[in-house]
Amino acid sequence: MTVIFSGSTGLNNKVDPVRLKFDPQSGTAELSEAVNVEVDSTGRVSLQKGFSELVSGSFKSLCPFDCGGYTLVLQNGNNLMAVDEGGDLLSVRVNMTDAYIDYEKASDGKKEYIYYLNGHEKGKIYDRVSHGWTALDYVGLDTTKEFDDPPYGHLLTLFNGRMYIAMDNVVYASESHDFGKFNLEYNYIIFPGNITLLEGMTDGIFVSDIYSTYFLSGGDILREDNSFSFRKVSDKSIIQNSGARCMAENIGMDFSGEVIVAWSDFGCYVLGPGGYCKNHTINKLIRRVPAQGNNYLPDSSYGASIIVNNEKLISTFA
Repeated sequence: MTVIFSGSTGLNNKVDPVRLKFDPQSGTAELSEAVNVEVDSTGRVSLQKGFSELVSGSFKSLCPFDCGGYTLVLQNGNNLMAVDEGGDLLSVRVNMTDAYIDYEKASDGKKEYIYYLNGHEKGKIYDRVSHGWTALDYVGLDTTKEFDDPPYGHLLTLFNGRMYIAMDNVVYASESHDFGKFNLEYNYIIFPGNITLLEGMTDGIFVSDIYSTYFLSGGDILREDNSFSFRKVSDKSIIQNSGARCMAENIGMDFSGEVIVAWSDFGCYVLGPGGYCKNHTINKLIRRVPAQGNNYLPDSSYGASIIVNNEKLISTFA
């Protein structure tokens, strides 16, 4: 008996389809196209689970956090809305600039807020209400420090008790455990180019600018005793807003912990603990340049990365 096809090792559109690898003994082959399918660790190819439409309209900048039975999304380019599991919408903030919104979830010690900014506006949300994100009056020992409001950056992340905000090519850090107070004169790190990725991990921060990707590790990257390392982990840049978080074991990694799956001009990268940074598709996928924002090309020839229920990564390619 001849086995024609029993499974697949995955997608490979970098070579001519007639040159795709095929193992006649096991019946496994590479795929030249893969639309709405999942290839598991055994090589089995099955259809992706379906989805149902909750609400139609023009939406972007979906918040990746569960805000307590609802999440956030930008509607029609200027209205920040809360959307619950049934698709019901409630206005949170109107007349916003049509720009991608970045979010972070953090507690100020009393309440857990969703902090957000888009390069033009900023704020923090609790129970579907947007509040101003500014420096509160200082309480404590006498100090000569001057504190500033959070800058109007375009990316933000939380790491080891500080909120980090990227504005153009600079990353600013808040005071420790006080996300409204920034010392913009001293607490910053400059990068060569505009920043496209800013993601805190358990042991450091990944930063990508338009030239390279870096990993900043240590207990507090602002300390002046050289207790942290500043290391370039790739000479490739991550496409802005293309990252998705998931657990390493859910994508077949041989280590544990949370990872970020993100796109560059040269393929799909996995960023993980200790500064792990590897392009996992460099020999499999044709180089494509996705558009900023939603990780797709205008001609729909690229893909998308999303997290479902914080556990499953789905990547699609047209």
